[in-house]
Amino acid sequence: MPVNKTTKFARTLQKYYLRKGNKIIFSNKMTLNQLAFSMWEKLGYKEIDASVLSRVISGERLFTQRQLNVFCSILKIKKQKALYLKEALLLDIYKKYNLEINHYFLVDLPTEKILKKIAEYRWSGDYGISNELTDILLDRFRSLKTKMLFSPYSRKFFDTYGKILLEKCYNNMLLSPNKVVYHEKIVTYELREIGEILKKKNFIGLSYFVEGEAYYIAEKYDRSFPIIYNALDLIKDQNTRIEAVRVAILNTAYLNLEKKYKEITALAAKIFNYHKILLSPTLSFIEGLGRAQGILKMQEALNTIEEAEEIYKKSKSEEVFRLIQFDRSRLEILKRTKQKDKNYFEKVGKRGLNLAENYGYYRYITKIREMMNKTI
Repeated sequence: MPVNKTTKFARTLQKYYLRKGNKIIFSNKMTLNQLAFSMWEKLGYKEIDASVLSRVISGERLFTQRQLNVFCSILKIKKQKALYLKEALLLDIYKKYNLEINHYFLVDLPTEKILKKIAEYRWSGDYGISNELTDILLDRFRSLKTKMLFSPYSRKFFDTYGKILLEKCYNNMLLSPNKVVYHEKIVTYELREIGEILKKKNFIGLSYFVEGEAYYIAEKYDRSFPIIYNALDLIKDQNTRIEAVRVAILNTAYLNLEKKYKEITALAAKIFNYHKILLSPTLSFIEGLGRAQGILKMQEALNTIEEAEEIYKKSKSEEVFRLIQFDRSRLEILKRTKQKDKNYFEKVGKRGLNLAENYGYYRYITKIREMMNKTI
């Protein structure tokens, strides 16, 4: 089992095992099979086995951040040495995904390029890759935040830290509804902490957005709406703001607040009139608007979803997630407006569910199944 010489992580791992004949013995005296089994247990009986561990050692694949943490814990690797392993893993992951970032100079912190890459992986169906990259970045930023408080690069560091947290927030939103609130509480706390450090209301607004969206996903609309409403005047980035507006509009629909619905749709029109909004938040907003119209039993609801899908097709977008989102909204509109075409409902449901299952969007798997079981 020769080590792939181009894999820095595999070379760094060699310090923690010896070969004795055909066996590999790790620094804690475990064999490869024993270590793989112990890691499997600590990872919740999933993610790894002896063949996976063997391929990691040979340089044929990489650990995830979580797998590496468990590996270091079982072998009782000291913090500083564990950091070297994390650095090696990080460099290999960036190489694998064609991301060129120098982490040894703080002036070269991750830029819009890597954040865009994380978003592209998420929306194109590679949720696992997106989440892994985000967690790796967050792990590094969290380890440096105390040191960076008094650095001349402090503002740039915390500004980028906040943007990475927002990507983590978007990843969390694809989890099952019962997990979202718990995971977003961590992001909310960190965003507010950054807002206080930088004295920037924008980050406070983002924390409200994250918290409000989490309650919305958990279907606690009465808790979500006032939090999201407070975020609207604080968020400076108009692309993120239109995402918050989307959630606010959906909340007003579920709560049947028609006056607030009209007020917030007017705000959305103003944002689109005065600012150039990117494709992804534009699609997200139109889809949300269509669903809100359906909840309020407006006749134009399905046409609004068709408008969003037409923009999607013309743009040649690769955001597979949007197709799932469109079908999920079609199902709710059909259900709310009591349209009787059972075959069409079943066709839309199966199409959306198939995509959600293929790409691992658990939140949408749960919701689509729930609507289909109640209606079919």
